[in-house]
Amino acid sequence: GACLAGFIFPPIANRIGRKRTLSYAVLIAAVAIIVAGMTPNFGIFIAAFAFAGVGLSAFEILLLVYIAEVSADRFRNFSSVILLTVWALAQIIYTPIHYFFNQWRFTYIYVIGLPLLFSRFLYLRGIDETPRFLAAEGHFVEARFVLNKMALVNRRPKFKYRLKGERKDQALSPLRIGRRSSSISDEDYLSPVPSGIRRMRKHQKTFIIARDELDLPEEAPSPLEHTYLDLFRFESTRWTTIIMMYAWFYRNLAYYGMVFGIESLGEEIHTNFIVLALAETAASVASGPIKMRYPRKQVLSLSLLLSCCMDLLHVCFPIPDECWPSYATCYPKRFALILAAVSRSAITVFANTLISYTSEVYPTDVRTIGYGFAMAVGRLGVILMPAIVWRCQAGHINPLIVFGLFGLVSIFFFRNAPETFRRSIVEHLEEPLVS
Repeated sequence: GACLAGFIFPPIANRIGRKRTLSYAVLIAAVAIIVAGMTPNFGIFIAAFAFAGVGLSAFEILLLVYIAEVSADRFRNFSSVILLTVWALAQIIYTPIHYFFNQWRFTYIYVIGLPLLFSRFLYLRGIDETPRFLAAEGHFVEARFVLNKMALVNRRPKFKYRLKGERKDQALSPLRIGRRSSSISDEDYLSPVPSGIRRMRKHQKTFIIARDELDLPEEAPSPLEHTYLDLFRFESTRWTTIIMMYAWFYRNLAYYGMVFGIESLGEEIHTNFIVLALAETAASVASGPIKMRYPRKQVLSLSLLLSCCMDLLHVCFPIPDECWPSYATCYPKRFALILAAVSRSAITVFANTLISYTSEVYPTDVRTIGYGFAMAVGRLGVILMPAIVWRCQAGHINPLIVFGLFGLVSIFFFRNAPETFRRSIVEHLEEPLVS
């Protein structure tokens, strides 16, 4: 289900917008999780579980794309940091919930499903469509409305520049947004508000647009709709897509493999889980300043190298059989947990940087399908991961060693990757197709 979402939802988001597609993904995931928690039928459970994978994976992809398109460079860096920090904190919170309740149906329905369903209403009322998507589709009126709303809420100057794609004779003057004056009649205002934009209120202020400031331009030409094949037909995106495919594959393989194979660190599962979650939380917070200061390729390569080294060191420090039980205390087991915590921290910095890098390296035209395709292929790491863990545990081998070998390959991929640090995001694919 998670793999399918990467192929299904990005084209939908390119047609109907990020906001609507995001709300549909949340709805599918929430309903599927609640059904899975309630049904006594195993077949229905499997089907609901698959749909939950579709919804949650689409939600993750579209949320990352949305953040990339509504934020500038500085906020884009810290927004992904906040997301992964909350993700790590949720793991810390989940551990005592699982320990005290230990009822998977309760967790599915009340801890995951219902809060996720409630969040859909927050998305519908609390967010707007991304200005980049609106401008790319030629909806310049709506794009300016959202930009000026963002400026007003954040107490910034109004947007006074011509959007990319607008002709000079079509450029609109700044939108007038603020409190309705009693001296101005209803006829002086545009009603209804531009398509897809509802009348919004904040602190008794009404966001309105003056009719005399909106000379609607002629119908903009329809933008070229790109497909997944275009990711390989354009020279600038071909190698980038290959790099992103393997990078997301390794990230999912190593991250979820460490969670799935946590028994390889000893029988203290809850303790080990909390230690790794704390390490991930600290690394998420630290990755913000790191991303603001150092180039993307450098951070990606060094964090990969650190993670691989920590994983491969398990070859030299295996856990003896007599140390395996939870009541046994020995230095090899403690040292293995320290190595795993450092590796988890490095993977977290890598993932945080990869989120920003993936959103920056693709032009707006293909950002959604590029992000979706890379993450969909990356989900193959989640599918392959259980087989690796089970096979390694059957042979009394720490699976982290295998994950470290996969990570070494990623380091060589990033040697020829383009750098995006402190560079403007490209809006359109403007190069000729490669035959």
